[in-house]
Amino acid sequence: MKCYDCGGYYFEHTGNIVLPSKTLGEFTLSDIKYLECAQCGEVFLPEKTWELADSEEERQTKKLISKLPIVDFIGATAAANILGMSRQALHKHKRIRRGFIYTYVLEGKIMYHKESLQLFKDTGDGRFQLTKQVNEENDKVILINLYSDNSLYQDNKHMHNKMNSRWKRAI
Repeated sequence: MKCYDCGGYYFEHTGNIVLPSKTLGEFTLSDIKYLECAQCGEVFLPEKTWELADSEEERQTKKLISKLPIVDFIGATAAANILGMSRQALHKHKRIRRGFIYTYVLEGKIMYHKESLQLFKDTGDGRFQLTKQVNEENDKVILINLYSDNSLYQDNKHMHNKMNSRWKRAI
């Protein structure tokens, strides 16, 4: 596959990569397959790697949210009052359902993080970084080049790989 930046060729590599995340800062995926241009060093991630990255980010985020103090969470009625909407509108809101407010399920009821709610009310995005990251020296930092139409070029025939990935929105 040809590189669109320099015209060189991509070669497959396996190794550790560091990816950005709005909630985690940066996190490492180990033993991941990726393509790297031999000439300019541009990195391309295959679709399976993106899917793995999405699932790993979601897993780590849920784990960190579950470690937050339960007193920092409130019920749906109080959350709806803070946002100035009905409980039904709160539960149906697309951005909230996609994780723009941190939630935790306790005894079958959805609890909303207070700080995340306030941030969502002020900015429209209630996500904040849950951890402070320390990079390891042997990890390769990868900067993802996203095209204006939010597509990654998959091959030299300009086939597009449309991905509904939270990575594009989080970057």
